[in-house]
Amino acid sequence: MARPKYKISASDLLFVHAYLLRALEDSHYITRGNSVAYQFRQYLNRIDFDDDLEHEAEILNRWCEKYLTTQQWDRLKVTVRKERYRQSNTDVTITLKPNAHKVLQALIQQGNAKSLSDAVLWLSKHQSIK
Repeated sequence: MARPKYKISASDLLFVHAYLLRALEDSHYITRGNSVAYQFRQYLNRIDFDDDLEHEAEILNRWCEKYLTTQQWDRLKVTVRKERYRQSNTDVTITLKPNAHKVLQALIQQGNAKSLSDAVLWLSKHQSIK
């Protein structure tokens, strides 16, 4: 199989794991035979997300290098890229004390920000956060 242009990282491990488990539901995903698909699924089910994620990512990368085609790697990369984008653009709900809210509102009123999120980003650029 072709070498991947992408290496599975620890931060991508959850995305890759979920993708591969879904992909294995397709009986044609791994074309080397049922025993390989079975072994691969067994390995995926044994991954310990509380252990050394870098090590787990390296092992998974080796499995994928051996058994995935170039087209399968391409689909995997696209999926990981989409998941990274979704994760980075997900809203987070927070609770602010009234004084903190006033500070952020003041930044908006002064024209330094258009939203509370922008006000926090503005502060991070203009204050030294330790």
